[in-house]
Amino acid sequence: MPTRRWQYAVEAVGYASAEGKSMLWRKSMLDARGGVQALAWKLSRMRPQRNSSEASA
Repeated sequence: MPTRRWQYAVEAVGYASAEGKSMLWRKSMLDARGGVQALAWKLSRMRPQRNSSEASA
């Protein structure tokens, strides 16, 4: 599967990805915090946290 190879490569350099995940939100809560656009903006800027043993490897 070529897609899976890309996912492994991206993860190896420190970026996270997800495929086929479901998110359930209460619409009123999401709208009160900026809606889907705010959620997309936040998710696009998230980086995985590395622990000290991974950082030194």
